[in-house]
Amino acid sequence: MVATYYMFYLTQVQGLSGTIVGVVFGLTRIFDAINDPVMGSIVDNTTSRFGKFRPWILFGTALNAVMLVLMFTSIQDSGLMFKYVFYLMLYVLWGLTYTIMDVPYWSMIPSIATNSKDRNSISSLSQLAAGIGTIIIIGGMPFVFEIYGTTLNSESYFIPAIIIALVFTILTIFTVVFVKEKTVFNYKKVKLKEIFAILLGNDQLHAYIFVMMSVLTASTLLMNFATYFFSFVLNDHTLKLFGVFTIVAGVSQAFGIISYPAFARKYTKQKVFFVAALVSIIGLIIMFILTLTSFATNIVLLCLVGIIILFGFGWMMVISVVMLTDIVDYGEKRVGNRTESIIFSMKTLVQKFAAAIASAIIGVAIDIAGVSGKNPEFFEMTQHANVIMRIVMFLFPLLLLTLGMFFYKYKYTLGLKD
Repeated sequence: MVATYYMFYLTQVQGLSGTIVGVVFGLTRIFDAINDPVMGSIVDNTTSRFGKFRPWILFGTALNAVMLVLMFTSIQDSGLMFKYVFYLMLYVLWGLTYTIMDVPYWSMIPSIATNSKDRNSISSLSQLAAGIGTIIIIGGMPFVFEIYGTTLNSESYFIPAIIIALVFTILTIFTVVFVKEKTVFNYKKVKLKEIFAILLGNDQLHAYIFVMMSVLTASTLLMNFATYFFSFVLNDHTLKLFGVFTIVAGVSQAFGIISYPAFARKYTKQKVFFVAALVSIIGLIIMFILTLTSFATNIVLLCLVGIIILFGFGWMMVISVVMLTDIVDYGEKRVGNRTESIIFSMKTLVQKFAAAIASAIIGVAIDIAGVSGKNPEFFEMTQHANVIMRIVMFLFPLLLLTLGMFFYKYKYTLGLKD
């Protein structure tokens, strides 16, 4: 909801500048990057009768749900400066509370399973659940817009935000109650000043950061900018076409996630990663060519290319989690201390850095293209705007995926035989 629709909501509904919003989003994510390893250290140093992960998951979720609702609360009658302060400050607080919940959530995996087979399965299932949530929200919102007849009605964002916040809280309570740490490790207390020594001393963690920064920036840029691309380039004014595209493509991503363990048993993670990246690259090229033809809005053809693109991303998302579980073990052998939460905080950190880069690019791009704050129904696309939007939608993700393949091949060495 936030990643795909919040910038669109601020620029098109609330009339804020794309460049200002994009830059603030980017700076906020950089600020959060400092908080992630700190939060990881706090979790690793936590002891309670409920474990060290679950208390933070529940606390972070409760705060984050409140932030989500406030973010989509309309203040149309307020001055422009107050809007900037109100909405952008909430975005900062949303990021902080998301960190409190997300870092311990993913850090639980190594304490639940200690072998590659189980970790592959758990990583696949958790990513599948995330994928289903993505399909429901990104694909479902356009049908809400269809009810209101436009993407510019603030109520069409506010009501879904309340529902999402409630479901988010309820499902997290299920996690806290039913998922328990099954494996107990001997931990040493980690001092704050030792965090960066741990991070700097793990060369495979550095490789992970470079690989996933490239991949996640590509996927974030693609999906977040798609709302603007479909609205203005494909004239999909209520994003209904985008919704169907996302649902079908999301199902493909889910299938990619489910099928990963079977392929991981036969091939190395490196081979699976390269196939996944190449599949997504081929899909992006086909979609670029398609949108230049008279079949640009053919829903069947768009869904087919969406299936190709998201299937590859599905494999890469699972691999990203499995990479971190291996890096936890590698770090323990290398420095003699087990720090799941600090290592897994890099997952959230990389996601936020990727969002920072993507947000800045999107914000500046929509201002340069001249679509920020415009009603897509009455905006006539110029050749200049068309070129800018195609560069952001296709060229940037292609370059980033290629860069991710380079880093994986030459920097990441764990699991080449596993």
